[in-house]
Amino acid sequence: MHPGQYIKENILESEGMTQKKLAELIGVSRQTINLLVSGVNNLSPAMAMKFSDVFGKPVDFWLNLHKEYNKREKLFKIWATRGPHTLVDYEIRSGIEAEIFGDNFSKDSIQTASYDFRVGGKAVITEEKGFKEVNVEKEQIILHPHESAILQSYEKVRFPLFLLGRLGAMTDLTLHGIDSLIGIHVDPGYEGYIDITLYNIGNSAFILDFKQPFVTMEICYLAIQPQKAYEGPNFHDKNFIESEIDAIKPKKEPSKNKNNYSKTQLEAAKSLLDLL
Repeated sequence: MHPGQYIKENILESEGMTQKKLAELIGVSRQTINLLVSGVNNLSPAMAMKFSDVFGKPVDFWLNLHKEYNKREKLFKIWATRGPHTLVDYEIRSGIEAEIFGDNFSKDSIQTASYDFRVGGKAVITEEKGFKEVNVEKEQIILHPHESAILQSYEKVRFPLFLLGRLGAMTDLTLHGIDSLIGIHVDPGYEGYIDITLYNIGNSAFILDFKQPFVTMEICYLAIQPQKAYEGPNFHDKNFIESEIDAIKPKKEPSKNKNNYSKTQLEAAKSLLDLL
């Protein structure tokens, strides 16, 4: 992000400070702070020294904010010359290095033209009489036949407005009878974790470990930025929303088949397994 955006989020908004008060602390005019925060002016070495003196971080920290911002802007211009397209491996690698996609993204998860999200530290698994929360860093996820689980990604997405993510199931999980109930895409402007529901339609238990890949995403560069950013629920605090958990809770009054699945669902599951 631009140094001005960092100052806005981590000083002004975080500390509840006005631009006028910040200007007084730094020893510059309010207009100078306003032009910096709005992204019109860059952070000069002299200004970096002032922020270092007041807020304690090294001068290099403030200068690197602008250096990294320039690196990202250069990358955006390169992608723009190629028009709308799906990012391939070396483009995804460059995006990770420039911290464009968000936090905790790893080069080891890059595929030919997609990125594999890894299992984060939190999950919810269905049980016979309810559900159980799991700390995946300390306990494996064991998904028995006909059980569901909500998994949260280790990565935290922070998409700019010109990127769109298309989610897809992992081939390895599908071949083991694990169905992924996923949304179609990750919207431009989305910030938060990716929550995915997995359902075991197979005949044997499946184990998932911390940081194991569990869903893949194509990252698409858009020709035009939307005027409206994502406005749905975000998952900044790593808490699952109530509707997600309600969707996988066992029903209090099960139907005739013990797992509470309709005949159509069971036939569809059998057909899929016959194809594997």
